[in-house]
Amino acid sequence: MRRAGAADRGDVHVSATVRPSSLRRRGRLNTLLQALSADSRHEARWARTAESEERARRLEALLAGSGVHLLNDRRVPGARATIDHLAIGPRGVTVIDAVRETGRARVVDGRLLVDGEDRTILVRNVLRQVEVIRLGLAASPKLPIGAAICWVEPDGLPRVRDLSLNGVLIDRPRILAEELRRPGPLSPRAIRRFTALLDRRLPPRG
Repeated sequence: MRRAGAADRGDVHVSATVRPSSLRRRGRLNTLLQALSADSRHEARWARTAESEERARRLEALLAGSGVHLLNDRRVPGARATIDHLAIGPRGVTVIDAVRETGRARVVDGRLLVDGEDRTILVRNVLRQVEVIRLGLAASPKLPIGAAICWVEPDGLPRVRDLSLNGVLIDRPRILAEELRRPGPLSPRAIRRFTALLDRRLPPRG
């Protein structure tokens, strides 16, 4: 019988030899963590309310029975920022930032505008979270990682087309759930394995 290797168990192998590529990864990771902390302070006046957090959790009900696993309200070690949701499903991992913006949202000239105000920072922040996870799992088996923004006040979103910027889907909970349910390369066993790995690496806040 073949003995299970690190890739089968979802373990991360740590080499005793520190390579230059590893040092570069660490430097990049530290830079991203500092940026996430800075964005977290900048976002203070846009703090999400308990109401918006509860509405974002509609995803759990929408994904019930789909085989997609959710990790909620996760702390990023080394940064003040937190990750609202991590969805692990057949298509890989999706970092989901739940935001409450009540204005008219549009993407214009590579920027996310809400009632004309530049809110591209929302996209930038979730992409930094993706990069932190990607660097943190660099020694793990290849894992598709994407990003989405859950718009919990959907009245300001376009009704006839999807909104996206730099590969980040920006949409209401129902549409995000439909995307997460789509088939992909990960088996149920792999989904469980990566869920357990991320659960260890990114502890719950508090």
